[in-house]
Amino acid sequence: MTKPDIDSELLRIVESDLSYIAACTKDGILSDDMLRRLSVPLRQLFIDDYFIRAWRTLSLEPKQPRIVGIFLQTEHLTPSTVAYAAGTKMHGIVVGMMSITYGPSSGEDKPTPSPQFNDMEHEFTLSDYLRSTAIYYHGTCIQRRQIIQYIANKKGGAHLDHKRAEDDHAYKILDEGLQTVILNRDSVFSLLLSIGQAISEAPDTKRLISEIKAYLTSR
Repeated sequence: MTKPDIDSELLRIVESDLSYIAACTKDGILSDDMLRRLSVPLRQLFIDDYFIRAWRTLSLEPKQPRIVGIFLQTEHLTPSTVAYAAGTKMHGIVVGMMSITYGPSSGEDKPTPSPQFNDMEHEFTLSDYLRSTAIYYHGTCIQRRQIIQYIANKKGGAHLDHKRAEDDHAYKILDEGLQTVILNRDSVFSLLLSIGQAISEAPDTKRLISEIKAYLTSR
């Protein structure tokens, strides 16, 4: 029997898009153009909240699904540093965090040991993951959700928009970020790939896909 207030069309879209993103990002072997196109379902799922709406529609617990991703600790970074919370996987290689310090040392900077990959991983709630720092750029933190919005809204995923308003500080930083390469890919696209991979590999994402399939099959 059909449950009341169940949006079956929403569930079908979410299951289809999550399965497609997982298939495309699994090995990390895809072009920037394919990633650009993937930014559109990522935007629908995580900016327009299709994912969490489907999760709540099926009354899944906990209230917030969990995502494991790289946690970029910014409190010890200096304004002369640019750092990326990647987690990108490609050809069996994993890039955890990458940082670059520009200019001479102030003399006060203290070297910190490089963490192991597992030490950089952190379990986030979905909302905290999307708000977490993807890029630290000379004192400014760029969130993962802003990476999705930038590629979908500015770089041709859904819209191509070269204009930058005076308050589009994050987008201007991301324009600069395209000049850095991670695993032979422009860094911002590499970060989008890592977002797709982290979300696809999350047990709660796989559970949502399974629950949607079970529900749609039972109708």
